[in-house]
Amino acid sequence: MSAMRRLRLLETSCNSGRQVNMKKQQFSINLNEWESWLIALFFKRITFDGVRECATDNDETYQIIKVIENAMTQLAAQGMAPR
Repeated sequence: MSAMRRLRLLETSCNSGRQVNMKKQQFSINLNEWESWLIALFFKRITFDGVRECATDNDETYQIIKVIENAMTQLAAQGMAPR
């Protein structure tokens, strides 16, 4: 497979065929305190196997886990860090 083809594949999300902007962007969602707590609990409790069941392959699983870890760090910085 050519290098250009690999780069094009990297820019495409796994199954949707939708182009993904690889630049960092900031997104914001509005959650009340209870919803924030619940999503933090979910992120804390989800296992590799749980993520793997939803992902298309191991690479996507690791990418999702990185996003979850990033979100957990940001929630913790705002006081949402379940033990």
